[in-house]
Amino acid sequence: MGLPVGHRMPNFWLALMLIVLFSLKLGWLPSIGYASPLDDSFRFLQHACLPAIVMGTDLAAPLTRYIRAEMLEQLKQDYVRTAWAKGMPSRIVIVKHALKNSLIAAVTVVACKLLGF
Repeated sequence: MGLPVGHRMPNFWLALMLIVLFSLKLGWLPSIGYASPLDDSFRFLQHACLPAIVMGTDLAAPLTRYIRAEMLEQLKQDYVRTAWAKGMPSRIVIVKHALKNSLIAAVTVVACKLLGF
């Protein structure tokens, strides 16, 4: 199994494809320009949307893999099996027990990535 598409695809290519789709084909977002957040916050968000998506995929792709691996580890733990044995609904067990504990490590990875460690 290879790396996720968001991690393999170069940022410049993803940016070009998003500009073609959302600016040229659909006309939802501007393709060029700048708007000051102090003058018009809505236009600023429109201009900042595509760059934010492109820059976010660089972190989101490996983070998704990391959270998946942590979830698989947490689902094997005794406290999750105990919760299922007590008859708790699967949604409650997954969200309140397994996901909550697997996000602890994910938040640490995001903080280290953002701070440059």
